Amino acid sequence: MSRVPACQIAGEWLSGFSLGDAPETVRRQGIQCLVDVIGCTLGGAATDIATTLRAHVADEYGDGRCRIIGTDTFTTASGAAMANGVAAHVLDFDDTCYAGIAHGSATVAPAVLAAAALSGADGQKVLAGLICGLEVEYGLGKAFSNSFYMRGWWATSVLGTIGAAAGAARVLGLDGETAGRAVALSTAGANGVRATLGSDAKPVLNGQAAAAGLNAALLAGRGITVALDIIEDSRGLAQVINDGTFDPVTFDQLGKDYSLLDPGIFIKPFPCCSAAHAAAEAVGDLMRTEGLNGYAIEAVICGVPNLVNFSLAFPSPAAVTEAQFSMPYIIGCLLTFGRFGVEELRAELLADERLIKAMAKVRMIEDETLTTQSEAGEIGPECARVIITTTDGRTFDAFNSVAIGAPSKPMSRDALDEKFLALAAHGGHADEAQDWLAGLYDIETSERSLNLWT
Repeated sequence: MSRVPACQIAGEWLSGFSLGDAPETVRRQGIQCLVDVIGCTLGGAATDIATTLRAHVADEYGDGRCRIIGTDTFTTASGAAMANGVAAHVLDFDDTCYAGIAHGSATVAPAVLAAAALSGADGQKVLAGLICGLEVEYGLGKAFSNSFYMRGWWATSVLGTIGAAAGAARVLGLDGETAGRAVALSTAGANGVRATLGSDAKPVLNGQAAAAGLNAALLAGRGITVALDIIEDSRGLAQVINDGTFDPVTFDQLGKDYSLLDPGIFIKPFPCCSAAHAAAEAVGDLMRTEGLNGYAIEAVICGVPNLVNFSLAFPSPAAVTEAQFSMPYIIGCLLTFGRFGVEELRAELLADERLIKAMAKVRMIEDETLTTQSEAGEIGPECARVIITTTDGRTFDAFNSVAIGAPSKPMSRDALDEKFLALAAHGGHADEAQDWLAGLYDIETSERSLNLWT
């Protein structure tokens, strides 16, 4: 007997999903994801890249009913999903998940919020849409395994397009068959390669994925058809990007084993690739506990597994987007300024002589033992062993399996709130931030408008 296609399974599940179906822990994690991604969007809206995209959207999409978050500008649903998707991801501060190695919320949330603005959906539907989109996206990530990411595909765009379609379909109230077609339509156009990492194209591709997923849901709602077995077909997504590897039994657990809980969500404390977080945290902790300052440090060696080594590909960054994938830059900022945050994402710092000297002290090397242990699941996939040598000959070392923000080492509510408020202030919204934050935490029960996306 032939199996039910994955897209059909997804459509039937999400169309019948209600918040009461999900454990309270899942709903709470969904709210945390929403708080985090809205904060990232508010902060990211202040960047040059996001400003450029808003100008593009104004020219190409025009006026509409959907707000570009952090502004008083309204545009079409597709335009808002694109602009907000870029702003959500441009700081590389948004959450991530090891199921597929994808940034889920930054792609799914913009599509969900645009669909909500179109349809007048309340907060409960927004939260339900976000949870559905993330679960479909990460469920596919589990079924594909991370092998397609290692081949060079960028899961945030490939899977994010599909998650965005699923989330939007739930908000729009599409029935099971139509929602399945929305997922399949988004699958037909899913794409994105990791060669974009370290460039403006990375956040832009995320915005395009959000818009593409939203459009797939809208087109399915208008009756556009597509083969529902587009993942499993011999010419389908699994074959094209993953040499046919796709575990349907794993995907059958959709709505049973929630990916928001396992493997869980990594909410970032640093605005950079998550591959640098464990090392940055270890260096910062050693500097604090041992009373070290950057001038007294002669060298920092970061031993890392292969995943970290190939992810942080820019030892001498020429742009801020490259600096967010540079271990020497990130650690160099800790040595020079005692911190690494949004304020360190400035082009002029690339020419700062103090920082350049500090970067020269940092060396990243692949540790084969860490690679073996991390791939076996014995330690964190983006772990680090750091060794600091001081100018007076002392040596300090530390191993960090996972950084704060990882599922096994979660960020506190206070820390998440501080992150949101700081990002909102960075985007020029300090006065409204506290009210918006309270509204997001109340989204499951409150009917009031947050004036964020409507």
